[in-house]
Amino acid sequence: MDRQKSYVTVTGKPAHGRRLIEKGATRQALFALCMLLSVIVIAFYLLVPIGSFIKLWGINNSFTWDHYKYVFSLGQKSMKDTLLLSIIATPIAGLLGMIIAFLVVRKQFIGKKALESVSMLSIAIPGTVIGISYILAFNQAPLALTGTALIIIVAFVVRAIPVGIRSGIASLQQIDPSIEEAATNLGAGQARNFFTVVLPLIKPAFYSGLVYGFVKSMTAMSAVIFLISAKYNLITASILTQVESGRIGVASAYCTILIAIMIAALLLLNLLLRFVGGSKEKTLM
Repeated sequence: MDRQKSYVTVTGKPAHGRRLIEKGATRQALFALCMLLSVIVIAFYLLVPIGSFIKLWGINNSFTWDHYKYVFSLGQKSMKDTLLLSIIATPIAGLLGMIIAFLVVRKQFIGKKALESVSMLSIAIPGTVIGISYILAFNQAPLALTGTALIIIVAFVVRAIPVGIRSGIASLQQIDPSIEEAATNLGAGQARNFFTVVLPLIKPAFYSGLVYGFVKSMTAMSAVIFLISAKYNLITASILTQVESGRIGVASAYCTILIAIMIAALLLLNLLLRFVGGSKEKTLM
């Protein structure tokens, strides 16, 4: 631990407050621009579900359930595979991101900067490059993983951990190391110290990493487009296939189901965070 560093919090009021644009043409123009962008974004999310109930957009606008019948009959495998692989990859990415953040902030060892840099590379490298590199690296024995579920999970984890790492680093930098030192003095080992002291303190960062990891895994396209096989397929690949085949309604149905899964997952993780946080607070009171 580096004890030569000191951190000082500077308090006080700023000399000049922010100048708010309260009236005039500038305010009206900015308001109109923001409203236009908001309407466009909302329209994107509204038109996709609407398009999933239309027989053929722009030609035959009659109502139909055929697209959802197709998805739930022939597209169940891609939905199950995507959901299963994402559920497996999410906790791995979240926990691994917190461990790497803990090592970077709290530990001193040779190669620490290299570990931090390498762990953040996946957010800078295009996903197609990562997918092709995985095929080249894991296409032969003893690590012949191409076509398996493991290589897709690895791709999900690698693409998701950078956000968790940065969130964990930001949270750990605001926590006094003396709390961990006290736990160590009381006999807690490194593993117990991390899981019982550090992880609860950085719980918001951990859950944000989980949310990002799940969303990133469910919507992954470029990094896994070369890794899917007949045994394991993904929703995003099915959407791309339907669009290329001209079945826009079926693609919209896939997108609607994907949006519903995302919303349900976010609500579930948010409720889980509130439940865990509430139980802790009641215990302390």
